[in-house]
Amino acid sequence: LGRGAEAKRDYLRAVERYRDDADLWDLLGELYEREEDRTRALECYREVVRIDPSDDVAAAKVRELAPPPGGREPKK
Repeated sequence: LGRGAEAKRDYLRAVERYRDDADLWDLLGELYEREEDRTRALECYREVVRIDPSDDVAAAKVRELAPPPGGREPKK
């Protein structure tokens, strides 16, 4: 596995174990963004906001990545 694949595997395991850790979800979202997987990044940032509604940075990422009203989810 490459570094990115290893990191993704590790983050996926971590969020599975620590579901309410906003920082882990944020790191996983950043990794998905680097991979240009907007759908999964959006899911991660939504989790961050669910866990910590005061996280303005994650909320901005959700607004940036979310489809427009009536639109489709972003492409992977």
